[in-house]
Amino acid sequence: MLERSPLFGSGETVDESILAEQGEAGLGFVSSSHEAVLYDSPENRQLVQRCHERFGVGADQFVYQGYLTGRVMTEALRAVDGAVEQRGRFLAALRAVEFTGSTGRFHFYPESQGAVITVFVRRVERLPNGELGNVVLDRVRDVDDVWF
Repeated sequence: MLERSPLFGSGETVDESILAEQGEAGLGFVSSSHEAVLYDSPENRQLVQRCHERFGVGADQFVYQGYLTGRVMTEALRAVDGAVEQRGRFLAALRAVEFTGSTGRFHFYPESQGAVITVFVRRVERLPNGELGNVVLDRVRDVDDVWF
């Protein structure tokens, strides 16, 4: 009989938006995700801080996805001076978007036009303040939708 097996899965299983409700059951869960609230970078600290200041909530994968969407659109709109009616030019600007975001370099893979992102390996641990959090164990940079 197995005494205990570690749990592994997707980041959605232990997203920050539901982690408090999971309580002790989430401890030790190892996941992979495209976001990591506890990732230590100036850009990520700023995103987490602004989320608290503006909306009074903690950052999570949904905040991050919204951030990426808004940032991609903003970068593309700036590149064409807001001229979205110039469809070809705007689509080319979208494909060319590249920036350093809260989790690192973001851009699109040329052939598939899928996002190229950083993927984090995280483990749920009790933080010094007593809350549960997804502590970053490792990261894999420049993961695109065709590399595997």
